[in-house]
Amino acid sequence: MNPLPRISVVVPSFNQAKYLELTLRSILDQNYPDLELIVIDGGSKDESPEIIRKYEQHLKFWCSEPDGGQTQGIIKGFSHATGEVLCFLNSDDLFEPGALHEVGQYFSRHPNVDAVYGDAYGSTPKGMRCAARGRYLSTDSSGSTPTITFPACRCSGAGPFMTGPVD
Repeated sequence: MNPLPRISVVVPSFNQAKYLELTLRSILDQNYPDLELIVIDGGSKDESPEIIRKYEQHLKFWCSEPDGGQTQGIIKGFSHATGEVLCFLNSDDLFEPGALHEVGQYFSRHPNVDAVYGDAYGSTPKGMRCAARGRYLSTDSSGSTPTITFPACRCSGAGPFMTGPVD
């Protein structure tokens, strides 16, 4: 088996202090050996910058400045990423324990796969958990295009740009 790939996780955020620390902990608590964490804050006026500073030693890059919104934050984050696997996690979402290890191991065993996505859990107003089941994508696959639920998608370096840049 190949070594685990570097995984770059971009967290776009704006005024999400209420959730941001839990999101960052859900990433860092993965204890993934080659993690590159990037936080792009859109100039928050809440406590977000202080929370980000608390985790600064674990971040490859972060900034807090006005931007063009979530998509621009993700693009900016990816421009700082060097990982073989790229993903983003919104600042009010969480990774399940072991998610990054599972993704890294999958890409290590299947180097020709361009993107994977897994279970994305949501909840109803009454707290019921619901999920979308996982699949993989490859540039040489045929058939219908599956619906991909973010943040459960992780792409190899070229994967997110198979049909052009994020916009």
